Amino acid sequence: MISSFPLDSKLKINELSRIFDSKSESYKLFWFGALLSKIREDKRELTFNELVDDMIATAWYMVSEFHLNLGPSDTMEKFILALQDSTTLKPTEEKGSIISFLNSNQFDFIEKTKKVLINEVPYRILSTMVDLNSDDWKKGSKARIEMINRNDGLIYKFGPYNGLNTKIYIDNDWAKYIKQNSVFFEGWYKYNLIEYLQKRNPAVPGIPDKIEPPIERKLVDISKFWKECLSFKSIREIYSKKTLNANDISIDHFIPWSYTVSDEFWNLHPTTKKINSSKSNNLPDWNIYFPLLCDLQYTSYLLIHKHPKLMDVFMNTSKNHFSSLEVKERLYLKKEHNKQSFSNALEEVLGPQYLAASSCGFKRWEYNYEF
Repeated sequence: MISSFPLDSKLKINELSRIFDSKSESYKLFWFGALLSKIREDKRELTFNELVDDMIATAWYMVSEFHLNLGPSDTMEKFILALQDSTTLKPTEEKGSIISFLNSNQFDFIEKTKKVLINEVPYRILSTMVDLNSDDWKKGSKARIEMINRNDGLIYKFGPYNGLNTKIYIDNDWAKYIKQNSVFFEGWYKYNLIEYLQKRNPAVPGIPDKIEPPIERKLVDISKFWKECLSFKSIREIYSKKTLNANDISIDHFIPWSYTVSDEFWNLHPTTKKINSSKSNNLPDWNIYFPLLCDLQYTSYLLIHKHPKLMDVFMNTSKNHFSSLEVKERLYLKKEHNKQSFSNALEEVLGPQYLAASSCGFKRWEYNYEF
């Protein structure tokens, strides 16, 4: 749990602590996250448009790369998916590039969606700090701005309503308080965002690692292991069935990393750089490629039990690539495996995650032999 809020006798700390108590959609979370980022940049005067751009760009990676569900009728999620289908923007696009595109006016639906996103959240996020009744909240934006601005102690107040160009002015005392306690507020925001996403994505692993673009993954030790295997036996790549060359090895996550957010040994195998790039974060067809993956992994199992040097490399590599010692022992250290028993054991581990990734919308993929 997040610890108590830092005290300040002048500010409505208790009211602030309750702003996420009622949230049926993701907008309050991303709006507050956008405010935090702007306050850290010492910005005090902002437009609705700037904050909405930040919201969309922050959520982009979660939706397009990690396939996270933001809510059953979440406008921002639907917008991101539509924008991805209509443009050349990559799932891993940088935040600045997304924001630039959002303001390029290439599609009418961009501005329309932004206007939907500002219908409620700029005002509702202040609901614990203002004295408005249910009828007041039903009034138009201009009337709500006038009523909200009459209240004291708000994080921000509004300039005259002007659609997406409406300005907010962040209170200096609140800005100072939030910036001085930026580590706390970053943790509080992320805690609430993770909790929200976990409820809406119960079968998805690694949610805490999916709220930001990932740090570069290092698979040098895995690559070294497979190169050592090649020194003992010729090995075919599972997608093209071509013989692998130690100088052109790229490590592929059979189930995409963007679903598992882990580098488990049993989900990793060697391919070529060109094929790995083509596969991207798609799911290989299970019926075609799982038997081939089993063959490859079983080959590695036989090799490590035959060659002590390779067993040493495997044991060293495995330190960083098994979250479960039981799985490591059941799959790779058990001495009685035949091909069928190994295949059954690997399917027990890999199968449920494959099905869950498929249900989350990861696209099915087959190797194109003309590629």
